[in-house]
Amino acid sequence: MKLFIGFVLSLLAWFPAQNPMDVDETTHVEMIIKSLSYDSKINGGTVLVISRSGSNANSNNVASALSGKSIKKVPVELFQLEFVSMSSLDPIVNGQIKVDLVYLCNDLTNVQLAQLNQFCTKNKIVSATGVAKFVEDGYACLSVIKEEGKVKPLVNLEKLKGLDHSFSSSYLKLCKIL
Repeated sequence: MKLFIGFVLSLLAWFPAQNPMDVDETTHVEMIIKSLSYDSKINGGTVLVISRSGSNANSNNVASALSGKSIKKVPVELFQLEFVSMSSLDPIVNGQIKVDLVYLCNDLTNVQLAQLNQFCTKNKIVSATGVAKFVEDGYACLSVIKEEGKVKPLVNLEKLKGLDHSFSSSYLKLCKIL
């Protein structure tokens, strides 16, 4: 029996966890796009959606929600990426794609999040997610939460400042700031 339980637990550890999101993808994508209009450094709309698995529903829902959208009147150019290792980012590292925003999906592991955080920090790329914990843990800059029944942006201000990005003070008054 112990062997069977150990086997089941090892199988569960192999499957990627799905981190909970406070708000559905359509709502948080709308708010993140609106938030980016208050960022003085964002000039384009190239978004890289990164997930651990190509079949991640969060990735597909975010891609669908971004379809036809614009950031600062620039149409969103969307790339979805299955993150296997840092070499997955070679097209960006080699300058073939200039990314304005990295969206971190809910299936990424802490190791992957740490690697992507280093990449975004080095390249001064803003990161967003639907998982508030990723922002709280310093892996992402932006998310959206429900607080007292209302939806509001969540901003890791220290992380944004470290990337040399800034938002207007009038916008920040509407946010929950970490």
